[in-house]
Amino acid sequence: MEGDKSMEARGSLPAGDAGAGMNIHRGSEDVILVDLPRESEKHNELQIVAGMVRDGGDCDVVVDFSHVDVVGGACLAGLLEVRRLLNGCGHKLTLCSVAPAIKGVFAIARFDDLFEFAPDRVGLHPIDKGPAQEVACLP
Repeated sequence: MEGDKSMEARGSLPAGDAGAGMNIHRGSEDVILVDLPRESEKHNELQIVAGMVRDGGDCDVVVDFSHVDVVGGACLAGLLEVRRLLNGCGHKLTLCSVAPAIKGVFAIARFDDLFEFAPDRVGLHPIDKGPAQEVACLP
């Protein structure tokens, strides 16, 4: 990941600034945690995660929707791509902290049965083990 020109490494954003950028945390070798920004359609974080999985992502992915206000076709397509890549190598994609209105979008698109949902990210994966590597993409 260090030589990848599509990513700019920088420190994590404060929780209140989650809409200003996006964080990808690799807290352990077996999980990637993605904090989506408020308007996920304006960012390419899911493309970056798909690339990480494709380039040797022997891991699970947790996508945190706690800051997301709007989800559209590009986000859904990105999630489907990440899911397809992970399923192909025996790993899983979990969506957490999904607001009821956003979950309704998944239901209308009939995607609610395709994804695993969790109320929050507590206890999902050992995120806090080892030094975290954080990557943020710019809009």
